[in-house]
Amino acid sequence: EAKKIPPKFSRFRHVLFFRMWSAFRSGRAELALGEIAAQRSAYFGKYLEPESYLLLTYLLKRLCRDAEVKEVIAQVEQFSSDLKSGKITFREWASLEVGTRTYLELSQRKDPQGLPARQLEARRAEKRWIENLLIASFERKKKQWLDELPRVIAYSRLVSTPGVGGGL
Repeated sequence: EAKKIPPKFSRFRHVLFFRMWSAFRSGRAELALGEIAAQRSAYFGKYLEPESYLLLTYLLKRLCRDAEVKEVIAQVEQFSSDLKSGKITFREWASLEVGTRTYLELSQRKDPQGLPARQLEARRAEKRWIENLLIASFERKKKQWLDELPRVIAYSRLVSTPGVGGGL
């Protein structure tokens, strides 16, 4: 009996990402689109990895859904703009993955009443440490996104060019 990877697995979104690529490489557009939809669920948030956006535009172009390709390009442009402007915060990013979401929740948990001052200070120091770790991780991820999204936009525009679909 095949075992499934549970959605509570901390890297579940990455599992969906690899399943998306596997389906795409096997020529199963419907499965790849399903994995992209799962990556976009409210469970993870509205932002995808840059490669997922690019693959989505390829799949939509193959299916002659040109208007949707343009919508995806607009979404990626908005995502890039939101990153540059600081509209997307580390808290929003941290809520996207099960692993980082847990740390975010820990950093935001209220202190229990009646803790001795020493324990309270140790607890607050640990919360600051967790928050600083999340901020540093977000800054690395943000840099990666800002490096990759312009390329995704360029390739997606190329995909949306009439007559290019046959070469995908």
